[in-house]
Amino acid sequence: MTGMTVTGRLELVALDATDIAGLASFYAELTGWQTVRNVDGWITLRAGDGQEVAFQQVAEHIPPQWPGQEGPQQVHLDLLADGHEEAAQRAVALGATRLAHGATWITLADPAGHPFDLSIP
Repeated sequence: MTGMTVTGRLELVALDATDIAGLASFYAELTGWQTVRNVDGWITLRAGDGQEVAFQQVAEHIPPQWPGQEGPQQVHLDLLADGHEEAAQRAVALGATRLAHGATWITLADPAGHPFDLSIP
């Protein structure tokens, strides 16, 4: 249809994982986000500003390989963190893996292998 547009309002971002309870717990512990939905195969967390991230159960999740392209990252989260180095250390203690860093950001992989950045606000 000519002239038809879609309202560009993001509902949420969903990440696939084999252990969604573990992955949701990782992000809740790291960020303080609250669980707002937990149904068979789906968990949703809500940030204080109302944005949501969901975790979808998949039987055979293949983690991305960053920075390589054999299993590209497909999507990643950028999280602002006062004291991003301390936040990265906490993420590692919760099960993340450090991948790279720059002057204002640190790239990690969550326990399911999804890359995410912790950046200075």
